[in-house]
Amino acid sequence: MGEVRAFHAPRANTTEYGALLGVYRELNPYARIGVGYSWGGVSDDMRRIERAREGVFLNIIGKF
Repeated sequence: MGEVRAFHAPRANTTEYGALLGVYRELNPYARIGVGYSWGGVSDDMRRIERAREGVFLNIIGKF
């Protein structure tokens, strides 16, 4: 999986960029696990502008 994010705030006169790459494996029809790396400062919470963060992530998904 790959994702690129960009957030432009004209009033704050700033543009933030971010990216993430991940690999997922389906364990069974009800569970999936993934690991990846995230770069940049664009958060899912668009109310805040934060410093650039990066690092490894682990994602576990369950379905029912």
